[in-house]
Amino acid sequence: MSHLDTASLCQQQGLSFIPLVAETTGAWAPAAAQVLKGIVRAAAAREQGDPAAFFAEFLQEASVLVRRFRGRAALQRRADAALAEAPSSAATAAALVLAS
Repeated sequence: MSHLDTASLCQQQGLSFIPLVAETTGAWAPAAAQVLKGIVRAAAAREQGDPAAFFAEFLQEASVLVRRFRGRAALQRRADAALAEAPSSAATAAALVLAS
């Protein structure tokens, strides 16, 4: 069973679920990069743009998003751990920031 059973939920709706592995360095697993290139090519064709330029911009934006969510997850784990040990004003502040 996968996380949240996403593959089954997609299949029930007639969709394909393709997990994409990304590194915070901006690198993508080869299979993920192929899927993303296909999506970007379609977007570039629709917008009558250069696929290479679209892909470069996509990689930059995706890298920022991956880092942002990874940082948010790390802060959440720290806040949860701090609150579990002894609620403090710093841990409470961190939890409030993450909740917004």
